Parts: sequence; C-alpha cells; structure tokens
Amino acid sequence: MVPTKADTTQYQLMRLMGVLGWQRVRVLNLSDLRNAKSASFYVALSGFATQEGHDGHSIFSGARQNELVCALSRKPGAPVISAWGVATKLKALAETAMRSLDHVNLGLGHRNGPWAFRHPLPQTDPQQTEWRVDALRMLKAEAGARADATALPVPLVAPSPDSYK
Repeated sequence: MVPTKADTTQYQLMRLMGVLGWQRVRVLNLSDLRNAKSASFYVALSGFATQEGHDGHSIFSGARQNELVCALSRKPGAPVISAWGVATKLKALAETAMRSLDHVNLGLGHRNGPWAFRHPLPQTDPQQTEWRVDALRMLKAEAGARADATALPVPLVAPSPDSYK
C-alpha cells in the first residue's frame, strides 16, 4: 500500500460514507498510474501499454488476480461499487475490470455503454450533489432488496470519518 493524501474524489466518497454511517471503504483504481489530469493520464496509459506490452499497472490485470481477490475480500453482502467514469479511452480497462468483477458490482450506469459508470466527482457542484443522491438511492435500494436489510453493508478499509472533519 502507498500512503496517500485525500483528493476531492475521496472527499466526495467520505460525504457519502457520512450519510450512510460507514466507517471504512476500500478504493480500487482501474490503474496504479497516477495523474490528476485526465489527458495526461491517458497519455501515460497508452505509453505504458506501448513500452511495457502488458496491463500490469491495473489490479484487474490477469497477472494480478491473487491481489485482486485479496483486495475484494469484504463483509458478506458489502457492495462493490464501480465509479471509474465514462471516457471512451477507459473502455478497454473498464471492460477488463468488469470481467474480473464477474458482475458482482453496482454502479450508476451511463449511456456510453455497459462498461461506463458515472464518476463520483463530475465537474459541477449540482452534478456532484446529483451523484451523491443517486448513489445513496442505489445503495438503499440494494440494501432493501436483501433479506437482511436492517442496515447498509459496511465495506472494508480506508479513512475513518474523523480524518476528514
């Protein structure tokens, strides 16, 4: 694990966690490559594939399946939420993730395709609020669909609510 400083996307997730009363979540990125600017990220992604000839930068890579299994261990019934975005440059990576998740995931879908899930941090404040409302509605519906729906499930690992006060 690499220590990180919370970014605006993580703060958006923490706001949702606060509403749900969740103490922990685990965030799995599509890629270990880091770049806050999407355009630069896509260049790095393409460069990695060209130079290295594999997708080992992603936990969803076939070469990293054991790592993925460990990362996906969670409390029974805890959801796996896909929210990697809708950019077509992510399509191949997102489809690899979808195959690895084998349909155990939830997400706020998008018209770009079955691989596209709305990102937690769209560009405008109203869109960010809409994402939180829609995500909360989705998670409550999922909890209500289960026989044991007394409380929403609590996923594993990440910052405690005290870390963002």
